[in-house]
Amino acid sequence: MEFTIPEAVIKFRQGFGRLIRNRQDFGAIIILDTRVVRKMYGRIFLQSLPVTARVVRDEEQFWFQLKQWFGLEAGQVSQPGSRQERTER
Repeated sequence: MEFTIPEAVIKFRQGFGRLIRNRQDFGAIIILDTRVVRKMYGRIFLQSLPVTARVVRDEEQFWFQLKQWFGLEAGQVSQPGSRQERTER
């Protein structure tokens, strides 16, 4: 805990920092590892971010918030496995 968690948090922050390079850049980081909400040390990772993290547990809410973040209309992005995506392939 004394060595590995701080080291991992540093690498986590560095990866986050590579997403945003200038004022015109924007993006979303999606963490699928449930340990950030299940484990006590997960809070350390989330608190290390330069922005407030949103925790979404519902898939529909996840897609809604992601589309909203990127400013997309509901029909512009299809969810993996959705009927729209299957017909477009």
